[in-house]
Amino acid sequence: MNHAVVLSAALPITLFCIMFSMGTTLRMDDFRRVAHNPKAVSVGLFAQLLLLPLIMLALIVLLQPPPMIAVGFMVLAFSPGGATSNM
Repeated sequence: MNHAVVLSAALPITLFCIMFSMGTTLRMDDFRRVAHNPKAVSVGLFAQLLLLPLIMLALIVLLQPPPMIAVGFMVLAFSPGGATSNM
């Protein structure tokens, strides 16, 4: 299969389908729980958006991987989702 077709069409369509199907499962109770537990949301956002990149930066400084690998790790750390979204 042509890689350009996969990158320009198939992946965005697949991502749309996944995000749309997850969004359709939300109920008003989900938003009420977030409003009633702001501490849990704050801790989760702090850990995922600040702590994860800082830990990755420390690991990169400590292990000194090749530059391309280090950049890839930082990109993954700055765009949380997938594997780390459920932690």
